Amino acid sequence: MSIRFLIVASIAICLIAAGCTGIPPVEAPQKVAITKASLASNLRTIQTIAPHLDELDTEFAGLPNPAKQGRDYFNARETDEIEGLLFRFLAIQTTLWDMVDS
Repeated sequence: MSIRFLIVASIAICLIAAGCTGIPPVEAPQKVAITKASLASNLRTIQTIAPHLDELDTEFAGLPNPAKQGRDYFNARETDEIEGLLFRFLAIQTTLWDMVDS
C-alpha cells in the first residue's frame, strides 16, 4: 500500500470515529412513500455527482508519491491537496447520505 493511501485512510477513519461516539436508539422502521418526482430528483443528483467522483478519483491518483522523491512525509502543498480532496469527498458523501435519508 502506498503511504498516500494510508494517510488519507487514517484521516478518514479518525473523522468517522469522532462521529461514532455513541449508539443511537433503535427506531421502528417507517414506510417511505417514494414518488416519481423524488426518484427523478435523486437521479439528477446522482448524475450530477458521478462526474465529480470520477474527477476526484483521477486527482487522488495524480497525487505525488513522497517515497518516490526520497521523502517519508507530505509537504504543505501536498497536505493542502489531500485535505481539499477529502473535503470534496465528504461533501459528496454527505449529499448521497442526505439523499438516502430523505
